[in-house]
Amino acid sequence: IVLVKLVVIPGIFFFLILKLDLAALFGLFIILEASMPSAASLPIIADIRRGDSEFVSRGVLFTHLVSMITIPLWLQLFSRVTGYSF
Repeated sequence: IVLVKLVVIPGIFFFLILKLDLAALFGLFIILEASMPSAASLPIIADIRRGDSEFVSRGVLFTHLVSMITIPLWLQLFSRVTGYSF
């Protein structure tokens, strides 16, 4: 699930950005938003709804840890393909 959130979904948006030929800055914002980890408030929502908040907390932790690697990779790929420099 972490790979879907941090690799597949940003990949779909990356493909759409290239296919639709969006402006570089707008595309950058889309890639940043798509590659962000899960919200930290999800365990609270799960607890209120009597879900497994411990499991959700682990998922949030893993998405944050993995995103430390995937976000720079997506930004580097975006920069190389579009020529937009940071």
